[in-house]
Amino acid sequence: MRMSYRSIGIALVLLMLSGLLLPVHAQDKITTQHGMLTAVDDQNQTIAVQVLKDDGQPMTVAGPLVEGAVVLIEGHTGGLPDLVVGENVTIQWKDTPEGVSILAIEQR
Repeated sequence: MRMSYRSIGIALVLLMLSGLLLPVHAQDKITTQHGMLTAVDDQNQTIAVQVLKDDGQPMTVAGPLVEGAVVLIEGHTGGLPDLVVGENVTIQWKDTPEGVSILAIEQR
């Protein structure tokens, strides 16, 4: 069976589109990790947390809290001023085209 140039062109366009859609889908991934809180900026509503990558190397996750982000301090609702730098936290974030967006942070 012979494919026409039009069929090949359509197949190439579909392959290119599927490649473009993969990064968009990856941006929807929510990541949860434990780490150490290294910075809090209440005025700009941003935090920084040092976590370990899969290979054991440290990585800093830093960005703004999204509107409606959850901040828990020892199981109770709190705010950024309640967080203590240097304490262990659990952070939940997602990557966006603008950078990291923080969805939740819990300090125990």
